[in-house]
Amino acid sequence: MAFNRYSSYYDTLYAEKDYTEECDFVEKVFNEYADQSVKSVLDLGCGTGGHAVLLVQRGYALTGVDISESMLSIACQKAIELNLPIDYHLQDIRQLNLGDTFDAVISMFAVMGYQTSNADLEMGIQAVQKHLVPGGLFIFDGWFGPAVLATRPVERTKIIETETGRVIRHARPELDVTNQLVRVFYKIIHLHDDRLVDEIDEAHSMRFFFYQEIKYFLERNGFQLLKISPFLELDREITESDWNMTVIARKI
Repeated sequence: MAFNRYSSYYDTLYAEKDYTEECDFVEKVFNEYADQSVKSVLDLGCGTGGHAVLLVQRGYALTGVDISESMLSIACQKAIELNLPIDYHLQDIRQLNLGDTFDAVISMFAVMGYQTSNADLEMGIQAVQKHLVPGGLFIFDGWFGPAVLATRPVERTKIIETETGRVIRHARPELDVTNQLVRVFYKIIHLHDDRLVDEIDEAHSMRFFFYQEIKYFLERNGFQLLKISPFLELDREITESDWNMTVIARKI
């Protein structure tokens, strides 16, 4: 399963991720597209709670869901340490059943891209629809297909210095055009004073999307597609240079 042992290095590897800017963007979407005031938010694929913590601190009632027990354990510990009332659930979003509805559902950092089959994607969208109030917003990001094909993925190595050594992550992608997937093979090496203390190999398969495909799956499952924009750039039209996109939809 993706994000198993990888989870213990997640916050280190993404320490530069600007959760504040992303939450600012989410609130901008709320303000521009919500039919009613957004008070309750469901965070699907909440990971280690980076968005959840900030949104609760801004006054939202937050429920988080993730399929990774190890990721969710880190998120829960953060909530305890900060004394924040975040309601976390260990569930697969395809079978999500919380018995509640929310003003908005967010799914950040390409979580919907992990729904690699059409059946999985549709089940995920149906679960979102079931957990939204009428007129509620669904906001998610992902990889934009034309950009993936125009600027194909390449191998990358990331090195993070720590107090006692370094964490090295090598990412080797394989592009599967037919199935609209990028399979990323990660190797993480943890060195303590140049001594190997941990080594992890993990593979993540990520789906990339096209405009009409997204529109089709949303419309057939009770949504109106409102906007597809470059990630964090609500006022600019998306192009084949934009790998990362934001999708905004409203429950009909």
